Amino acid sequence: MFRPLPTVKTPAGSLSGKVPTTSSSSSSSQHAGANATNRTRAMTPTTAVNAMPTAASGGGAAQSSSAAPRVPIHLRGVKPKPPTPPHPLEAVLVGEEARLAGLQERIESAKRDAFRCYENMFQAMEGHEEQLRADKRVRDEHMEENRAHIQRAQEKLAGTAGMHQVELNETRAVRRRLEDAQTLLREVQDERRAVEAKIEVRKCDIGVIEEQCATAQSLFSSESAELHICKQKKIDHINSLDQVKQQVRQHQSEEM
Repeated sequence: MFRPLPTVKTPAGSLSGKVPTTSSSSSSSQHAGANATNRTRAMTPTTAVNAMPTAASGGGAAQSSSAAPRVPIHLRGVKPKPPTPPHPLEAVLVGEEARLAGLQERIESAKRDAFRCYENMFQAMEGHEEQLRADKRVRDEHMEENRAHIQRAQEKLAGTAGMHQVELNETRAVRRRLEDAQTLLREVQDERRAVEAKIEVRKCDIGVIEEQCATAQSLFSSESAELHICKQKKIDHINSLDQVKQQVRQHQSEEM
């Protein structure tokens, strides 16, 4: 009787890492049994008797083979394959993810800086508008006072001739007031020129802030483009990893 070969597990470090099924072991045993039958038929009676195991030699070998499982022929001399090392693209993918996180932090910082610049610009513009309105109110008040002084002087000059001296005195007083008003007007004009100079300076500051905002916007655009490129690279790396994993699975299925 032919004794089938026992099933032997493959080493844990091989590519498959699976135990052969019963069908594969039975098929190999069936092939071995057919070859043994063919060899027995080809033997002469003398060779068949000589080929029978004796109690001293063959019987002991049979008992020892039953005690220790024999390795199949297709696995004799095969060294266990080392485990598959991690693919280098995985490390690249981890680095790209860290780089993407850094880029996102930089984009958030640029957004905050841009919003801060916009808020400062709007606050500065509101302060300028309030200052201009206050200056305009002061100028209007001075002009109304000057008009009132001039109107009173004209009314006094239109009096009677007997009041000419009085009117002359009043005229001198009005002239003094007019001079005071002109002096005040010059002072107001000087203040107006100073305010206009301040406005020009503020306009320059606003221009600088707008340039900073434009720079921040360009930086945001470049960072967004770089983020898009990094995302595309990440997608490409993931696709390449999927292809490599599919090739490894296909290779494992072919080895099975």
